[in-house]
Amino acid sequence: YTRKHLTYGSLYRWNRLQLNHDIELNKVYQKLSFEEQRSWQNESQIRLFSKGAIKGIDGAYTRKDGKTVAVEIVTPNYPASKLAAKIKTIKEHYDDIEVRVVQ
Repeated sequence: YTRKHLTYGSLYRWNRLQLNHDIELNKVYQKLSFEEQRSWQNESQIRLFSKGAIKGIDGAYTRKDGKTVAVEIVTPNYPASKLAAKIKTIKEHYDDIEVRVVQ
């Protein structure tokens, strides 16, 4: 499902060590309304449409109220400095952020 709907085919590299990450990302996507799902951008699309200005964000979508939301799934081995840098970038480019922590 992640390959087909959230990352578009060959851009997705399955890794059994990130299975919980992918499941949580799918949970976020599944809870969205149809319109929000249609606005979904995966990590590669975000990088492409921002011309490289935004990298490493797991996904993003537009809420029904028109606000853009970045989605980031964090695992225990995620360095705090890396997360802080991502949050700084997200605040510059998005209206809101949804962070989920997985084991």
